[in-house]
Amino acid sequence: MQLWAETDATMYTANWDYNTCTKFGPYPSTNMLWETNVGVPVGGVAVDATYVYCAARDTLHLHRLNKTTGEKIDALELTGGSDSGSLYGGLAVVAGRLYRGVGR
Repeated sequence: MQLWAETDATMYTANWDYNTCTKFGPYPSTNMLWETNVGVPVGGVAVDATYVYCAARDTLHLHRLNKTTGEKIDALELTGGSDSGSLYGGLAVVAGRLYRGVGR
C-alpha cells in the first residue's frame, strides 16, 4: 500500500486488498476521482508528469495508467534490478526512472 501526493493536491493510492490504484482530491477533498482495478495485488504507486504507475506487489509487473482518467495504457515489466521481495509502498519516479524498493 502506498500514498503519492502531487503538487496540485491530488493523491494516489495503491490498495493491495482491492487490486486497485485510486486518485483522490484535491486535498482537502476526499472525493474519489477514479479507481482502476489491475487484477493483482498492488504494492506501489508513483506518478510522473504524464502517467500513473501502478505496480504489482509480488512481481516486477506494473500498469501504466492515464493520469486524468485512470484508463490502462499498457503493462510493463521492470528490469535492471533484483526481483526478490514483495513491494510494500516503495515505488518512486526519480529523474525519469522508476525505482522499486524492497528488502531491508
